[in-house]
Amino acid sequence: MYGIRGNLHDDFWSYGPGLNRWSDVEDATVPVDSGAALVAATVSGADYIYGFVGDGSTRFLRFSISNNNWLRLSSVPSVVGPDGALAWDGADTIWALKGDKNPQPCELWNYTISTDTLTSISVTPTSVHLGGVIVFQPGALKASTNSRCSHHPRQRMARGTAVT
Repeated sequence: MYGIRGNLHDDFWSYGPGLNRWSDVEDATVPVDSGAALVAATVSGADYIYGFVGDGSTRFLRFSISNNNWLRLSSVPSVVGPDGALAWDGADTIWALKGDKNPQPCELWNYTISTDTLTSISVTPTSVHLGGVIVFQPGALKASTNSRCSHHPRQRMARGTAVT
């Protein structure tokens, strides 16, 4: 398990459940903030952690678990807001929600791992604000919008067919 500190820090940790202990790992290349998101993916037998830096940045990074280092990938099309979220499809695609500081629909992107390309796919049907989450299940992509603003007072779950 891996975690990143956030709040404009670059601390990156791994957790060993058997030892019940967090350990320092190679720090992220830049400080991260709200909207930072991590997702684990196995590519050609190698394990990686992909991540958004967060609020106000277009940086997209990959951490190699075996090499203990970070690599900057292609930039995302626009800045990631506080509700950035990532999900891996178990194959060659990472799905991403842009997130936004304002309560409004946000962009859905897909990142093709093998070609290092990120494409804008769609816009969410409702706002993603104050708690966005994205989950991939075979054949479907689910996004939660935990908006606490007056026009979206409760958590909603949108379901869409995954298209690659």
